[in-house]
Amino acid sequence: GQLRPGTYFGENRGSMARIVRLLRELDPHGEALIVDGGDALGPDPMAHFDSGRLFTRLMNQAGYSAMVPGNHGLNYGIDTLRTRQLQADFPFVAANLVTADSLQPALTPFAIIEKAGVRVLVTGLLSTQTKRVINPATAGDIEILDPATSLKELLGTVQRGRDFDYAIALTHMRPLEALKLAQAVHE
Repeated sequence: GQLRPGTYFGENRGSMARIVRLLRELDPHGEALIVDGGDALGPDPMAHFDSGRLFTRLMNQAGYSAMVPGNHGLNYGIDTLRTRQLQADFPFVAANLVTADSLQPALTPFAIIEKAGVRVLVTGLLSTQTKRVINPATAGDIEILDPATSLKELLGTVQRGRDFDYAIALTHMRPLEALKLAQAVHE
């Protein structure tokens, strides 16, 4: 979510333009599975200027395969995030992000993406703590369910071998929380 390079907690990061160039050079034929674990649509000031539209276009150019939204993307509100999804050439996935009124999925819970003959189930999971850092004015229409329960329910509806070959969970959470999630859902 950074258009230009910058420092983040003492580490040099960013430059979506550099990432796009690098991915296009490394994967000129679109054979790689390119995914994002959240916050690709912000927090850069340019992202706020157009609510992530520029970053969605750049991700299209880079050939992204899927992403889970992070708190910065959710700051624009679910309707804007859905608009960005329509503009994207790849799915925004979130198995535990639901609308507050109906508890129905707010975005696509998962996608099965085929690359080089391999079918990969890609889902997204957000930390339940994410809602604490989202703009309260835009967070009222969503809920974030328990990631482990949501992932177990999802895996109960699909079958490895029949529906997919491998599964990837894109997580927007702290590393320790993601590790505990993996241990809770170990298959």
